Amino acid sequence: MIYLSKNYGVTDVTLEALRIDLFDTVTVNLPDLGVSNANMYIIAIEHELGSRRCRLTLGGRLELFEDYLSEALGGDVASRFGPRPSVIGEIADLRSTLFLAQKVVTASSYRYVTYWNKRPVTIHGGQNVTINPVTGMVELASGFTSGYAEVRFLPPTEAFRRWGYVEWISYPGGGSITVKVMDPQGNVLAQKSDPGFAGWHLAKRLRLKRWPGRAQEITRRPANRLWTGINAEVFASSGGIVSGSCIGMRPSGSGMGEMVYQLPSATDFSWARFATFFLYAFSPNTTVKLRLYTDPGNYYEGTVTITEPDVWKEYVLDVSTLSRIGNPSLGNVTRIGVASDGPILFDVDYLLHQYLRGQLVVRFELSRPSPTAQSPKISSISITYEEVTTR
Repeated sequence: MIYLSKNYGVTDVTLEALRIDLFDTVTVNLPDLGVSNANMYIIAIEHELGSRRCRLTLGGRLELFEDYLSEALGGDVASRFGPRPSVIGEIADLRSTLFLAQKVVTASSYRYVTYWNKRPVTIHGGQNVTINPVTGMVELASGFTSGYAEVRFLPPTEAFRRWGYVEWISYPGGGSITVKVMDPQGNVLAQKSDPGFAGWHLAKRLRLKRWPGRAQEITRRPANRLWTGINAEVFASSGGIVSGSCIGMRPSGSGMGEMVYQLPSATDFSWARFATFFLYAFSPNTTVKLRLYTDPGNYYEGTVTITEPDVWKEYVLDVSTLSRIGNPSLGNVTRIGVASDGPILFDVDYLLHQYLRGQLVVRFELSRPSPTAQSPKISSISITYEEVTTR
């Protein structure tokens, strides 16, 4: 189904027949409604998993499109939709600390994809809850004062880049709701109490942690001024893969050189499970070490050997497998170090991540003071994530 803003009309087509994608511009002609050559933006694509049909939402005005992006993405449109790398390749076990490596062969853009679980809500696990056949919402079953419902989601494509946010629409009624985002093992990644407003509200949103706070904050020009070279020269480069500029490092002697980023204050990274970054080496068999320092004598270290020079690659390190030198603490990191025995370029959007691609479990814990009190209700849930597109 294609829903047009301003009540332009509705028509039925398949996505394959359209050959269009999110954020494309389409020209709409509906003579019976007086619409001729109206340029409109595709601002949402909705489809049921397993279905060959989709629903496209088109914005009739440029202002509507901009407003939609500002609300949905937090207003930082430029940083989210600039050139981005298309990441394809094979898994390579280069070192014990290396989770995977992917070759970057071209530059492209990210797009945001939303899994929308709407009424009647589909739940994949729960206790003492039911789907109201009239409203289609999740609520406590008759006679119970507490219960929970779980929604589980695994991004269906390897083009997944990172998680965005979890959002829901709820009606607290006479009770309360706690929302938890978990991994499949039940470890809580993020949680909050529902603010108690009926319907949609911006406060009904959870985002997984990542660092730094802004994409490419520690590598984009003039971020090179924030790094200090130790037996090395640190420089800005226009050859970055993420969005044009990045930082580079050239050892000044025959041994390893290092560039160090001093954090403004000691930072708690105990939540970080993965580190992701891009490297470009100018000679084969270059060894690169990522270090998370508590102090100069106590740090975590992950090692990568670059066997293929003159090409960008993305590396993902499992933080739990990093080597420990001395007695470091992820809860007390004071600086980031990148050491190398050869000249390299280093680029990153977000270095540390709480969770990468895997099943995400969203649990809604419902409660009310008595069995006769009005039950809290869940009307819908959406899970947004980023994926790379080569279009």
